[in-house]
Amino acid sequence: MSSENRAIGRSASSDRAPIAIVAAMEDEIRPLQRHLDRPRKHLVGKQEVFAGELGRSRVVVVTTGDGANAATRGLTAVLESMEMRAIVVVGVAGALSPDLGKGSVVVCSQVRDEAGHMFEMDSDLVIKASRFEVAKMGMAISVDSIASNASQKGRLWQQYGSLPAQVVDLESAAYADLAARREIPCLVIRVVSDGHDESLPLDFNQFRNTDGGVDRAGVLREALRHPSLMPKLLKLRDRVRSSAVVLDQMVREVIVQ
Repeated sequence: MSSENRAIGRSASSDRAPIAIVAAMEDEIRPLQRHLDRPRKHLVGKQEVFAGELGRSRVVVVTTGDGANAATRGLTAVLESMEMRAIVVVGVAGALSPDLGKGSVVVCSQVRDEAGHMFEMDSDLVIKASRFEVAKMGMAISVDSIASNASQKGRLWQQYGSLPAQVVDLESAAYADLAARREIPCLVIRVVSDGHDESLPLDFNQFRNTDGGVDRAGVLREALRHPSLMPKLLKLRDRVRSSAVVLDQMVREVIVQ
């Protein structure tokens, strides 16, 4: 794919197309939804999207659901219904490398999956995102199982090269794969919700449904059975929400102009 085709806004048709801002969970993207000018909510198949404007750009805000299957299904429905000039993936992730603390912002120049597929992010978008003052350049590793404890994260970090600014998630590679297949410029931005040496309150893999998403009702039932879990889960939720505020600021300041 040539650089002319990969850059944003190089053709008349791409200039008119919106930018897709994509997240797995609504909590990761709710502040951005609230900042849309002239917002419109509609369904694309079974997929709910918000269309509107940020600054001078048309955008479509998409929440797919968590896990690779939901990510693929949700974004595919949107891409099959409308042309996009870029895909910007936002959300939280776990830190693999020790240089990342909670709240670190990682602009992913590369994304890879467990099968070894590597996806290069759009260089123009990476450069724009790197202007955000606190951003670090790094890589997202998408895995099939949630890295719920520090030892799992340590093993993954060693497995994938022990590089700086590496994060782990479930969906980035699924989004990047769809973008690559359709030759749409793509960028992934992740904010660290849990550090490399931190274990999550639960092994959320025990509560994943057949589609790979986390069963929130099951997590709530577990918390009700074990009340000491509730403060830890609420703290994690608050981290996700505070991360979404940072992502909203970053997208509006340096990505969408």
